[in-house]
Amino acid sequence: MARTTGGRRFVSIPDVVVPAALTLLRAADEARVGLVIVSTDAAVGVRLGDDLATATRGARLGPGASATITATGAVYAFSEGAAVTLSLAEELS
Repeated sequence: MARTTGGRRFVSIPDVVVPAALTLLRAADEARVGLVIVSTDAAVGVRLGDDLATATRGARLGPGASATITATGAVYAFSEGAAVTLSLAEELS
């Protein structure tokens, strides 16, 4: 569902389960610049980054943390251990 406010759209995205494997959170789209909001309440950290992210490579999203990513490129996640469920939303311009 998308909501429009002031020319921007806020879009909810279904939760994504991230195992200890590379998982695509958002596909690349050069025409779409937006904020991807990622949060987790899991006890295990998650790494965010490009298609080279691993359990020890990428920006770390710790347990109970959230992050906002501004990007046109693809965004990937990789759990540092057990499977983690990430909650996602996106603001599009």
